[in-house]
Amino acid sequence: MDSRFLEFLGHFFLNAARSQQMLTQMQTWMGVAPGGNRELDNLFRKFYGLGPLPGEDADQTAAWQKAFDSFQASLSAWLEMLAVVPRSEYEALEKKVHDLEEKLAAQEITIRRLRQAGTPDGGTPLAAMDAFTRLMEKQADEFQDLMQNLTEAFESKE
Repeated sequence: MDSRFLEFLGHFFLNAARSQQMLTQMQTWMGVAPGGNRELDNLFRKFYGLGPLPGEDADQTAAWQKAFDSFQASLSAWLEMLAVVPRSEYEALEKKVHDLEEKLAAQEITIRRLRQAGTPDGGTPLAAMDAFTRLMEKQADEFQDLMQNLTEAFESKE
């Protein structure tokens, strides 16, 4: 981990202990890169050995960007060491969980509807199959009775 990052962080927390406003400023500053807060820019410049804020000078802009990228990488490593999840990752996971819960609810409704499909009383498909089997057996018995009666009727006419 970058030692300049640790020095910066130490001084930042000392200053933050004096003023809660520093924490909110840091959050904003991290979102837009250096240049948004004079106090944090000066602190950053001091520990990363940078010149004034970059203007038109491409070399100075590249140096600031490289230092800020190094700072962000060190911050990510430090937060990971502390088992802290960045807000953006947390929000992405929260959205994913919400989407999956919606998908699960829709699938449960579909499963319930499919289980009830084809059953007039809303019972299980197995109960519907049993009722159908009993109906077929009853029809077969009645057909046998009909054939028996027709056979008897034709034999009595002869």
